[in-house]
Amino acid sequence: PFAGNSDQNILDVRGRLDLTYKGVTNWVFYARGDWTGGHDNMNAAGGLGPVPLFGTGIVVGPATILQQTDDDYFFQKYSAGARWYPTRGVTLDAGGYYKLDEYNYDNVVDSTPNNSFNRYPAYLVIQNFETYDGNFRVTLRPLRNLTLVTHYEYQYANIYTTPDPNSLLSGVESSTMNSQILGQDVSWAPWSRLYLQAGFNFVLSETKTPASDVTQAILAAQNNYWTVNFSSGFVLDNKTDLKLGFFYYMANDNTDNSSAGVPYGAGGEEYGITATLTRRISEHLRISLKYGFSHYNDLAFGGNQDFTSQLIYTSLQYRF
Repeated sequence: PFAGNSDQNILDVRGRLDLTYKGVTNWVFYARGDWTGGHDNMNAAGGLGPVPLFGTGIVVGPATILQQTDDDYFFQKYSAGARWYPTRGVTLDAGGYYKLDEYNYDNVVDSTPNNSFNRYPAYLVIQNFETYDGNFRVTLRPLRNLTLVTHYEYQYANIYTTPDPNSLLSGVESSTMNSQILGQDVSWAPWSRLYLQAGFNFVLSETKTPASDVTQAILAAQNNYWTVNFSSGFVLDNKTDLKLGFFYYMANDNTDNSSAGVPYGAGGEEYGITATLTRRISEHLRISLKYGFSHYNDLAFGGNQDFTSQLIYTSLQYRF
């Protein structure tokens, strides 16, 4: 028998600054800064604890957890880019961003000494997540009712981790991630009452840790996947709209490394459909009804996380 409980309080303050310059014909230049500062207080107690072996009187199992952690964090993101309209039917976008998320943990109460064999959960004191991103997009409009968008993005991210000084261990670059994202979207409006949209995305992503360079027990994690989505909107009458959607997701990167260590890598298949009916009752009042169905096949956990879900959602909106 076991019991555990925890509580958490979070406070965030966010700010953003946008700058746009349009002083050059057919060009738009932009820059943006995003900042978030916050504080998080978490208390945890209980969990899996020592239990007696039947008929022996011997008690085995880990001690229960008692933890209180105050977490101060600061997120900052700086973006810049440019958009060029070389001709009426072509738009070129290029940009990128730098993002740094900083966490500082103050472990006020910790029932697992960080110079012992069992150091978690209150073990880390600093974690920094740093991301560099560059992206490029081409938008083509060969016809007035047809739009093609091709997108490429490259991301490099790393995580710096510093444990409790009592562990006698120094900070380390605990992981790095390289990702490439390729996307293609098509939008077509064959009729004033109907639009069709389709999209395809392919992601190549790998996460490495220092351990993956020295032991077969921990492999570099492959997180490649691809998605397909389709949506359509149809105006039934002057007050009623119908929207239909479909999506499909596939990742097949899980590696059976159980003979040497823990298997890593994404592995899953998911698909779903949605249908949304919206009715404008008056100029200010509208109501909508949505139904959704999705199914997920788990590839990395032997089917133990498979699920099927259905959603029924309704909303009433009044616009002043």
